[in-house]
Amino acid sequence: MNLREIKNKLRKVKAVYLAINFGGLCAQVAARTIFRGIAFFIPVKKNRILFRAYEGRGYTCSPKYISEYMKNDDTYEIVWSFNNPEPYDELRRQGIITVKQGSLQYFYYYLSSKVIVFNDLLEAFLPTTGNQVYINTWHGGGAYKKWGMLLDWNWMGRVRYHMTHKFNYFLSSCKLFTYYAAQAFDAKEEQFIDSGLPRDDMFFVDSATMDAKRLEILSNMKLDPNYNYVLYAPTYREFQGSSTYDIDFPALKQNLEARFGGQWKILYRGHYYLENDSNIPDYVINVSSHDDMQEVLLVADVLVTDYSSSVWDFGLLERPCFLYTPDKVEYEAVTNYCTPLEEWPYPFALTNEALGLLIKEYDKETYLERLHAHQERLGTFEKGQACPIVADFIANIIK
Repeated sequence: MNLREIKNKLRKVKAVYLAINFGGLCAQVAARTIFRGIAFFIPVKKNRILFRAYEGRGYTCSPKYISEYMKNDDTYEIVWSFNNPEPYDELRRQGIITVKQGSLQYFYYYLSSKVIVFNDLLEAFLPTTGNQVYINTWHGGGAYKKWGMLLDWNWMGRVRYHMTHKFNYFLSSCKLFTYYAAQAFDAKEEQFIDSGLPRDDMFFVDSATMDAKRLEILSNMKLDPNYNYVLYAPTYREFQGSSTYDIDFPALKQNLEARFGGQWKILYRGHYYLENDSNIPDYVINVSSHDDMQEVLLVADVLVTDYSSSVWDFGLLERPCFLYTPDKVEYEAVTNYCTPLEEWPYPFALTNEALGLLIKEYDKETYLERLHAHQERLGTFEKGQACPIVADFIANIIK
């Protein structure tokens, strides 16, 4: 049983859960005060930028693409934080500093960086000072499932969430995201940058460049370019511990081959909060450990997911996307949506049989018509120019 499962069980013993949370909150406030005092003696280096993605899990998401765009400019000192920095020799050869997440070196660079660029959250015990600028790129686009203060939390949960998400600026993928995110983070809409997501710029290149990039990624992932690939990437639910949700992999492969032709292979990417499901068949390729989700999306010909905001990114490629949502009723009772599932342009199925029918009845023209109307309704900011927009924004902060 992992820590997250233990926490979920403790929620059922309300008094115990509240006591543990209150004690933790008090400790975080005390540590935050201590670090604020330490920060007084550490000068902020004006050209230093600290990047991190998914709490140090890898070189990925929008922080990666902003860093890649800016790394050749000697004006900046770029620092990356990883849970395990050892595999990133190539970054060090490029002059990028890598530090271990949670180490003394990390705390030093955290407190001395002028700009902090994360895609997740701050540690509750680490403050930012008035001399620093924290830009949150976030890790999801569109306006789909509820999160943050849009959920029914007690006051302690709201205080802790505020402490870990107190940003100066936030990147937005669309107008409706800005509207809901301002409420989710108890922030002002003026703090949001209408840039789109830097990680999505790669989906706006010309077809020849995209084809070459796709072949490069397939080679790096040791995948045969002669196959078609469907990516199954379900998101996390607090009320379930499974990571595949009983999807019928053989039927999925068979239905795709019947509808689209060719030979198909299945890629599986589980959520990082969950352990990999031991029931995954041998013929399903597990790509959960691949750092960059955008690269996996780029090589996928079809996406099957559920409530994941990866549909926003994949929609920019205009490729078929289907939702397998067998626990729709339970999910809506616990999390629910900003935009009702029925209004998403991606067709959803409650059973494996219904998913097969959706695939067989897929009509590209109808799908694209719904997809474009959806993107327009949400007020998309995605133009393939997010990296230069954010880089210019950071340059103005530093100058």
